[in-house]
Amino acid sequence: MARGRTRNQKRTVTLTKNGGWEISYYVYLTDPVTQKLKRHHRSRVVGHKSAMRKIDAEQILRQEPTPARVRVPAHGTITFGEWMRNVYVPMRAANWRAATRRTNEDYLKCHICPAFEHVQLKDISKFNVQMLFNRMAKDGYSYTVAHHVRDLIKAGLAEAVDQAVMERNVARKTVIPDIEERDKLPIGMYCKLLARLTDVRDRAIFLIGSFCALRSSELLR
Repeated sequence: MARGRTRNQKRTVTLTKNGGWEISYYVYLTDPVTQKLKRHHRSRVVGHKSAMRKIDAEQILRQEPTPARVRVPAHGTITFGEWMRNVYVPMRAANWRAATRRTNEDYLKCHICPAFEHVQLKDISKFNVQMLFNRMAKDGYSYTVAHHVRDLIKAGLAEAVDQAVMERNVARKTVIPDIEERDKLPIGMYCKLLARLTDVRDRAIFLIGSFCALRSSELLR
């Protein structure tokens, strides 16, 4: 770290040449050799000027980790559960809708953490991640569920790579096994079910849920 440089440098929002709002900030990670904090620059475009105000970009920047809050080892000894719970989710959940947050937390609790909760990031391998997807396919989970779990793991590890906690994202080239599409309800059965519903609200929920592809949490809230 350069002499005389303040640790709490100004975090900025700037307009790029392409019209995007770019946020810029620093995080401090522990060097595995010297055990001293090492500064790492972070920046990313969070939206376009035509669709986002600068004040909204500044709000996103405030959700990013500050030097006082980020103290994770730079060599991957933090566990996956700790990383997701203390770093990734707090950073990203501010931009999730309520339904998205509930869904992601359910996938973490039911599918991801049972496999990787206590595994250090440096010990997670492509084989481990791929075997999780293979088990999910064998246990009868849908392609959508398996794909969402993969996206969440891949995003969490990508953030670890971006913050120099891991060298590479081992989930990036994993694949979802071929999963047979589940049997769908015959069209005639939809008509019979609809005919048995007499309440207007129940009929509306049934029709919207059947044809508008909403999550159950979105439909019933």
